[in-house]
Amino acid sequence: MPGHEYDSPTIEMFPDDDPDETFLPLSTEEYRDITPSDLRRMAQEQIDEETDELSSRAQAAANLLLAGSYDASIRTYASIGEDAPGLLGECEAQIGLAHFLMGDYQQSIIHFERAKALGSESGDLDARIAYAQAARRQLSTQSKVIAGVLVALVVGLLVWLVAAPALLGR
Repeated sequence: MPGHEYDSPTIEMFPDDDPDETFLPLSTEEYRDITPSDLRRMAQEQIDEETDELSSRAQAAANLLLAGSYDASIRTYASIGEDAPGLLGECEAQIGLAHFLMGDYQQSIIHFERAKALGSESGDLDARIAYAQAARRQLSTQSKVIAGVLVALVVGLLVWLVAAPALLGR
């Protein structure tokens, strides 16, 4: 209507915010004052805030890894990878490292190979894969040796149980 001044509607903020606080959209005159460089600066500030949040989570995940809280570190890196797909390769490499430190060499190999397939630049992944494979083989060999020793002990015990009465004259 001519001569009728437009009242800008009040929009409620997010539910977690103060219910008394409201947001008033910028008027047409205020938009005219914003330059493209202002818009780029505002967008960069938003990106920086999101990057800071991801950076804080990545630092927390690294601290958990160093503290030996491997499961928590794995969960945090997985969450970062979901929220920032561009970081998924690096997250997979760190998850592989956590599994390696836990002694789960098969899982570490799987995650190192995923990181490599995603183009991660996190260290020499071929060397990490080879080292995990060697550790897995060594563990397998040790397991076989332990199993062999246990079988020998059981057989020895059975022989003694059978032979003991004869040796003791019973």
